[in-house]
Amino acid sequence: MALVGDDVTLSYDTKQLKDISEETVMWSRTDLKPDLVHLHDDRQTFYKLQNPAYRGRTVLSEEDLERGIISLRLSRVRLADEGNYTCLFSPVHNQYTVQLLVGEAHSVMALVGDDVTLSYDTKQLKNISEETVEWSRTDLKPDLVHLHDDRQTFYKLQNPAYRGRTVLSEEDLERGIISLRLSRVRLADEGNYTCLFPSVHNQYTVQLLVGEAHSVMALVGDDVTLSYDTKQLTDISEETVEWSRTDLKSDLVHLHEDHRTFNKLQNPAYRGRTVLSEEDLERGIISLRLSRVRLADEGNYTCLFSSVHNQYTVQLLVGMSEAGVFPSKVHPALSLEQLCGICSVENAPRLYGSELHFFTTTPVHRSRACSP
Repeated sequence: MALVGDDVTLSYDTKQLKDISEETVMWSRTDLKPDLVHLHDDRQTFYKLQNPAYRGRTVLSEEDLERGIISLRLSRVRLADEGNYTCLFSPVHNQYTVQLLVGEAHSVMALVGDDVTLSYDTKQLKNISEETVEWSRTDLKPDLVHLHDDRQTFYKLQNPAYRGRTVLSEEDLERGIISLRLSRVRLADEGNYTCLFPSVHNQYTVQLLVGEAHSVMALVGDDVTLSYDTKQLTDISEETVEWSRTDLKSDLVHLHEDHRTFNKLQNPAYRGRTVLSEEDLERGIISLRLSRVRLADEGNYTCLFSSVHNQYTVQLLVGMSEAGVFPSKVHPALSLEQLCGICSVENAPRLYGSELHFFTTTPVHRSRACSP
């Protein structure tokens, strides 16, 4: 089995125990016209009769041929690649068929430092707490992410990168749902996670996408702009643009389509406070203006630009203007230069002094490095 976008290898061991690089090897799919997927003969590949759908996506391993093994590498797998592949090895008139199954990974997105849940509904409608459940990532060694059996978790073979960061919900298992909670997400966690539920021979794959939030700072009462350059270099005013916050029950912050704004599903907290710059849209830039910023506006804002399926996340940090204080969780991630940037925030209080304090209750004083 392979997922859309993956690379996959179809292999056949001829048991020849010798170099077969000079022999004729043909991979085909009889349900296609033309049916030729890959043709190899005397150390050469012949493309003339190859089905165009496979052009530039197939490679035969020379190293494996020298050991009597025929391994066809198919790159950038598509849904249409699903089917039965036949390998013909002419010297001994051997024929071998392998079925390629192609699936689409369900996607979940998280930001670095977040917690995320990967879920699979087994449709069992019963308690599966005593069953064996295995989550893995085939691109890792060892590939085990989490192993559960008979109400216990087994850590011995778990990949060390996931040690202490995975928990299976017992409550969900009792309802036939497999929910894996992964905490403190890292960039390296991005990939395809496979859940194996052996009792019914079910396998499910979910793709975890991990992003780093770009940060923007504002003070209570200010106006702030969240921007994303799509690199389209064209007018995108007629495209669909959606800004959202997934931590809110009504997650829609702003919806734009075909030069119009749709407010019906917008979170009431943002009603009358968001504007998308038409001028920037004409230059391929998505700029959302949020006015009269509130403390509750702090969070991660995701911009979905549907025409190219692009998604971008920006973190809005909100400080209290009367004290010149930003939440303490901001400070460890900021460099001196970034902290100095606070000085340039419009309407920000005058910051002065020679020390930088990292306490929620202490004002952030201006460093000498900020001085003009």
